[in-house]
Amino acid sequence: MKAASVTITNVKHDDLDLQLRRVKRTSAPHFHTSVSVNQSSHKTLVLFFGWLGAKPHALECYFNLYAEKNMDVLYIPDQVKLFVWPPNVDKFSKSLITFLINNEEVNLYGSFLVHGVSIGAYVFTCCLMKADQHCTQFGSFIDKVHGVILDSPTYGSIERMRKGVAEGLSKSRIIKAVIPRLLSVYFYFTWKYTVEFFEKAMHFLETQPLNVPYAFFYSREDPMCDADVITDMIENWRESLSISVIVRFWNKSVHAGHLRHHPDDYKQTFHQFIEVYFDRLNKQIKRMAELKSKL
Repeated sequence: MKAASVTITNVKHDDLDLQLRRVKRTSAPHFHTSVSVNQSSHKTLVLFFGWLGAKPHALECYFNLYAEKNMDVLYIPDQVKLFVWPPNVDKFSKSLITFLINNEEVNLYGSFLVHGVSIGAYVFTCCLMKADQHCTQFGSFIDKVHGVILDSPTYGSIERMRKGVAEGLSKSRIIKAVIPRLLSVYFYFTWKYTVEFFEKAMHFLETQPLNVPYAFFYSREDPMCDADVITDMIENWRESLSISVIVRFWNKSVHAGHLRHHPDDYKQTFHQFIEVYFDRLNKQIKRMAELKSKL
């Protein structure tokens, strides 16, 4: 398949350093829907929350999946400071949501599809928490999120988050062994401002999912992702909240590397989710059009 042509624009706002990737559309999207949402005012912008230490060639693999669907992507890089000091992620979340609400180019998109990888999933959760705290000011951000993919979420315990930071910062075994120990000391002295916030974020994710389709990619051997806790959370969402969740789970895989190590499985589930996403979005658009026609 011929690679899609993409234009890349670096976007700076406050302390944000983002990258907007637009697909030059020369053909119809590769999905089939009754309404061509990506060629209307309801087109989707993918908000891609990256992971610590993400390499350009690894990111391109994800971006290409969306380019093949004729979907534009706003890349939101992760930063270690967003994890180690919650006031930073709180400020970042406010700046990002403000940008997404007020930027003229972003406002051309009628909906958001969120893809959060590793600690990027945590950053997105913090954005939801911020928006939930200020519904009047930021409620429109929540309203535009119509689908969520959580890939290798660093979730389940502080221990797993510590390991996630170490993995993202260095490939050295020595450094990866030292960083969690340093963070343990740091968290001991900053517990009220750090650990309590992390636990609050995990509780928020567990109890207040959006009423939109979700997809999860995770594995049992991932030291930064508690598979049992995530599985229980997904089952609770399905049974108690009737949330639609598509899951791809492996016994053996690599944190933030599922696409690279299991490309066929990953792409199959990804395409399945995209179909569910647009099917539901089109039904919502159709219902809104019918309501407006009756007014």
